[in-house]
Amino acid sequence: HILLINATTENPEGVEEEMQRAFRNYGIDLQSAADRLAMFNQVENTYLSIFLLLGGLAMILGTVGLGISLARNILDRGREIGIMRAIGYTKNTVLRMIVLEHLILLLLGTLAGAGTAFIATLPSILSEFVQASWQTAAVIVMLILLNGLGWIYVITRNYLKKDLLVTLREE
Repeated sequence: HILLINATTENPEGVEEEMQRAFRNYGIDLQSAADRLAMFNQVENTYLSIFLLLGGLAMILGTVGLGISLARNILDRGREIGIMRAIGYTKNTVLRMIVLEHLILLLLGTLAGAGTAFIATLPSILSEFVQASWQTAAVIVMLILLNGLGWIYVITRNYLKKDLLVTLREE
């Protein structure tokens, strides 16, 4: 059985001693409301941590989709890239242009995802009982950005390794 007591006294220890004395034959176990709520919130915090990690992994795996989309985009733009190379753009210039273009998309997508996640979890973050791990969220966002940037750079660089004449002939 649970018994809730509203003890608005200046001496909570006195109330605790009185309760211990009065119910000593019944095996009373006293806890403050804050301690009891903290125990309940431990379960919620565990779920939030698990969902944070799973959501982060899902977003990191989502950058694989970014890589596939990027590869398709570069293959579709082969003629454009070949013409830029033919009129004098260097491989490094084309590489910077494509990386910057897709990096902006990656940053906007990550900002939109992280922003909506922040808004959705704001009530929990503002709660005094939830122990939010800002470090874990920051590490996950950084991994997403680094993974996406890696995909962008590697795929673009590999495509630009092709010989200019081969690229133009294929188109």
